[in-house]
Amino acid sequence: MSERPIRIIVEVSGGVVRSIHSDSDSISIDVLDYDNMGCAKDDPGAREEYEYYLKLEEEAKTLGVKEAL
Repeated sequence: MSERPIRIIVEVSGGVVRSIHSDSDSISIDVLDYDNMGCAKDDPGAREEYEYYLKLEEEAKTLGVKEAL
C-alpha cells in the first residue's frame, strides 16, 4: 500500500523560485504564482489557468501552516 505523496504548494509574488529539491519522489509540487494569476485574471483566453490558480489558492489554505521564511 503506497502512502499519499507529500503535498507542497510554493507561493510566489514578485519573486523567483529557482528550484525545489527533495530526497524523495513521493511529493506533489505546484507553484501558485500570483503574478501569473493576475495576468490570467485579465485575459479571457486564460480563464482555465486563472481557475486553476484560484483552486490552488483555496487548497493552500487547507494544508495547514507550514511556512518557511
